Amino acid sequence: MTFSSLFEIYLTQQKADGKKTWSREQELYRCWIQPVIGNLRLLDIAPIHFERIKSNMKAGSKRKNWGKLAAGTIRYCLGVCRQVFNYGKKHDLFFGDNPVCKVKMPVADNRRMRFLTHDEAHRLLDELKLRSVLTYRVTLISLHCGLRFGEIAGLTWQDLNFQNDTILIRNPKNGRTRVTFMSEAVKATLLEIEPGKAGDFIFQSTRMDGKLRIVSETFNRAVNKIGLNDSIVDSRLKVVFHTCRHSFASWLVAEGTDLFTVRELMGHKSIAMTERYSHLSPDTLRKAFNSLESARSQSKAIPIPLAG
Repeated sequence: MTFSSLFEIYLTQQKADGKKTWSREQELYRCWIQPVIGNLRLLDIAPIHFERIKSNMKAGSKRKNWGKLAAGTIRYCLGVCRQVFNYGKKHDLFFGDNPVCKVKMPVADNRRMRFLTHDEAHRLLDELKLRSVLTYRVTLISLHCGLRFGEIAGLTWQDLNFQNDTILIRNPKNGRTRVTFMSEAVKATLLEIEPGKAGDFIFQSTRMDGKLRIVSETFNRAVNKIGLNDSIVDSRLKVVFHTCRHSFASWLVAEGTDLFTVRELMGHKSIAMTERYSHLSPDTLRKAFNSLESARSQSKAIPIPLAG
């Protein structure tokens, strides 16, 4: 069996299981994986072939209009290859060691470090309100509730509880349904929308299924208009839509909210994902240190009797 044959079986199963990543995996396969190992027999594929895929991705592809790819994308691509081999072993289509396991994965810290100040968030929302009410509302919910764009796009009217001021997030990225809360501004903007049927999407698009798929370019235009990315070179420091969710978590941590609570509100799969925000609370750490220092000073003020 060739890798191409096994990949087609694997991809068919991904689609049947409703995996949202199948189209991205298919695109990575066509551009980077298939040219190197697509026609090779599974038993003929060695770690050197994946080193070649790594090199190709680092160099980029002018023919397919792909630039040099980040370490995270290369890791994802190699991870797909590993999954295909594991799938083959699980279903007795491949016997032997997984060659991808012998390949060193590229490492890079691509975590976004930027978060908005409250003043920047207000200016962004004011600019968006002038340009697009829909984009304003979507951005407001991300900033005030910490929702991902996909979670906002998937909200239906049955997910809102205006009596308890709660929002139910069903089928999120980590697969664990959670509840978050409406701020006063979020509740007010949702009440302005003409409600639909229980299963209707709150934010409608012109697509056949009515669901929003991508963040409107209006968001980026507003960011550029008020200069939030002026003179910013490092992509991790540029403001993108996900910065809104990142800002929500950062504000919580800055106010002294413990990481376990932030994890629940953000819907993180593990506490390790939440710990990335711990460095954003220097004031909280300093207050803790100063409290201890104050306790020491008070203890010195109390006379200690001498022995005898």
